[in-house]
Amino acid sequence: MNKRVGIILGVVLVLLVVSIVGVSSRQRRALNDVAGTTLLADAHHVRVVECGKLVLQAEYNYDVITRAAEYVGTLGSSTSVYVGVARIASEADHEVPELAEVLDLAVMKQNEMDRVLALAREAVAIQNETQRTIWRARHASLLATAQYPNLRTALEAEKLN
Repeated sequence: MNKRVGIILGVVLVLLVVSIVGVSSRQRRALNDVAGTTLLADAHHVRVVECGKLVLQAEYNYDVITRAAEYVGTLGSSTSVYVGVARIASEADHEVPELAEVLDLAVMKQNEMDRVLALAREAVAIQNETQRTIWRARHASLLATAQYPNLRTALEAEKLN
């Protein structure tokens, strides 16, 4: 059995278990999205499945985790940073809308990924508007040095052929 068939069977098994075991409707939708991404992924199937595991561990930020899975399965590079942002999202004890911005920044930047992950961790720690303003300035600073001018251009350039 080739690797892709094994991964597909694994996804089917996970979906079957999820349908039996109690998960929230939001988790179920996120898992279905990740399963679909796994089946359609051009590469990095194991990393996409890893994002599915993160959905099971998470209580919040499912949209960030599923988008990270999509980026992992369709883009040619930086998969570890996308999974890293998904991991940070899964560990957060609240919704963190800034994590979506960090994920998009990672696609546009394509370097200094340790700084991108640090920015993700900082986003989770925001507790007031002063911290949010400081975070926005750091985000803007990293964005100013991005390899691509916008997300659309980055997605087109980084897409696997």
